[in-house]
Amino acid sequence: MGIDLGWRRIAPEAVAGRTPEGLAGLVPSPFDDEYARMAEDRRVVWTDDQGVLVGVLLSLCTEDTGYEAGAQAFAQQPPDFDDEEMTGTLDPGTVREIAAAMAVAEWRTWLRAQFDLVMTFAADAGLDPVAEGAAPEGPWADHFVRYAEELTDLFGRAAAAGEAVVVMITA
Repeated sequence: MGIDLGWRRIAPEAVAGRTPEGLAGLVPSPFDDEYARMAEDRRVVWTDDQGVLVGVLLSLCTEDTGYEAGAQAFAQQPPDFDDEEMTGTLDPGTVREIAAAMAVAEWRTWLRAQFDLVMTFAADAGLDPVAEGAAPEGPWADHFVRYAEELTDLFGRAAAAGEAVVVMITA
């Protein structure tokens, strides 16, 4: 399927009233000059389709914990998601819910425990992580956990600063 997902934390007033095209311009790609600096500051994170699977794992492992709303908010498209520009925003309240859910995550432990269910979801969604060497241990799992930890950090920082997050998908 080949999708990439980007998240950028930003002041809520910077996104207020922006068109979907304007929102898309706020999320620098890894090929943009400003990306490296912003990624180092955890202002932006891009993932491949493993980003979708991070949401699946978060949803599976927060069931009946009180963190379901944050997990679902991360796993689903934002309420204002624009299908043409493939962008949307998460308001500061939603960002706090997501950050709270991610803060309790034990990504590596959860991935080992729920690997088969995550792979079933991936197959149902048209993703083929097994062809990419997916396994509950090893390079694929390390890559997955790194993405999950980067996203946990981004959402934690955004929540602490009262920021919104712009979400962008590219296919």
